[in-house]
Amino acid sequence: LYCVARIEVKPEVGNSNVYTILFTTPLSDDNKLSSIEIDGNQLEGFDPAVNTYQVELEEGTTTMPSITYTKGDDTQTVELVNAGLNSNSVIYVVAENGSVNVYTIQFSVKKSESAALKNIFIDGVALEGFNPENAYYKVTLPLGTTSLPELTVEKGSVNQVVQISKPLLNGLTNINVYSASGTMMFEYIVEFAVEKSSVSTLADITVNGESLEGFSPEITDYTLDVYYGNLPVISYVKGDDKQFVANSVVNETGMAFVVTAENGDTKIYNIAFNIINSNDAELSNIVIYNS
Repeated sequence: LYCVARIEVKPEVGNSNVYTILFTTPLSDDNKLSSIEIDGNQLEGFDPAVNTYQVELEEGTTTMPSITYTKGDDTQTVELVNAGLNSNSVIYVVAENGSVNVYTIQFSVKKSESAALKNIFIDGVALEGFNPENAYYKVTLPLGTTSLPELTVEKGSVNQVVQISKPLLNGLTNINVYSASGTMMFEYIVEFAVEKSSVSTLADITVNGESLEGFSPEITDYTLDVYYGNLPVISYVKGDDKQFVANSVVNETGMAFVVTAENGDTKIYNIAFNIINSNDAELSNIVIYNS
C-alpha cells in the first residue's frame, strides 16, 4: 500500500515550488503457519520453523484424517495438497511479498509385528482350546468321515498374510502367518485324524459251519467237546471290517483267535478241546467187492 502527499509553496514573487512525499507500507514476509491440526488436534511437535513431520496412524486405518491449519498472517495465501494414506501431504504458504514456505507431512499406517492368529475355525466353529501362543492342535473327526471339514482363520491384525496348506484326512495342515511388518512368522499345525474303530469283538465263531453253542461276543473262553481224531473246522465272522484276526493252529488242545481293532485294542477268544474217546464199536457199513 502506498499514498502520495504534495506540498506546494507559492512565493510572493516568482514560481511556486511543489514537494512530493510518497508513503509506502512494506509487504509482509511471514510465510510460516502458526499451527497445523490433524483431526482437530495440534500436530505433535509442531514448530513453525520445522517443515517436515511424520504421522503414524493406527493399524487398520483406511480413512485419511483431516488436515487443518492456522495462518501466521492474514495476508498469507495457503494451498493444501492432501495425497492420502502412506504418502506425503503438502501445505504451500505464500507470504504477502511472494516468498514461499512448504510444510510436508508424511502419513503412514502402523504395521503390526504380531504373527498370532485371533482364532481358528473348523466348519465355522471355534477350535476348542485355541490359544494364539500354542502351535499344535489335534482334531479328531467322527468314525467314518470321508471328507474334510472347512478350516478358516481369523487374523490377529488386518494386514497379516496367512498361507494354509492343503488339508489331509489323517494328516497335518500347516498355517503360516506373517506379520504385517514382514518381520515375524508363526506356524500353526492342525492334525486331522479320523476316529478309529474300537470294536475288538467277533460277530460269531463257527464250528463245522454252525455257530458255536453258547457264543456271545463278550465271552472269550469256551470248551468244545471233540471226538478223538476228529478235529473240527473252526472259523469266525468279524465284528468290524477294519479288524485284523489272527488264529492259532488247531491241535488236540484247542485253538485261539486274536482280534485287533483298528485302534489297537485286542481281545483273545480261547477254545479248549475236551477230547472224548469214542465208545462206538459198531461199523456203519460193510462193503464186499467182487474180485
